[in-house]
Amino acid sequence: MLSIIVPAYNEEQGIRGGLLAKIVSWKKAQPFPVELIVVDDGSEDATAQVAEGVADRVIRIEHGGKAAALTAGIRGASGSLVLLTDMDQATPIHEAGKLLQTIAQSRCDIALGSRGLVRPASN
Repeated sequence: MLSIIVPAYNEEQGIRGGLLAKIVSWKKAQPFPVELIVVDDGSEDATAQVAEGVADRVIRIEHGGKAAALTAGIRGASGSLVLLTDMDQATPIHEAGKLLQTIAQSRCDIALGSRGLVRPASN
C-alpha cells in the first residue's frame, strides 16, 4: 500500500476549491491500494472537517508546523511506501509514477524528487 501524506494548515477554502481532487483521481486510477491522509496542523478554520469528506483519513495535531505534520502523517501511515506532498501540488501527483518506478528498480529505502534538478545524461 502507498500512503500519501498531505500536511494542511488553514486550507479549508483550498480543499473546497478542489486542491485534493487530482490526488483523489490519481489514487482511484492506480492498480494498487493507496490511502490519502491529510494532517491538519491545528488549523483555525474547518480544514479537518472539509478534508474528512475527501481524504481516507484526517489526523489532527496541535499547530506545530510542517515538520510536525509530516511526522504525524508518517507515524499514522499504513502503507509500506509513504509519499509526502503539499496541498498546492507544486509537484503534480502524476509525477509520482516516476518516483515509484525508481524506488522499485533501485530497491532503495528513500527517494527524493525535485522539479528543479537537472542532471547530465550518463553513459
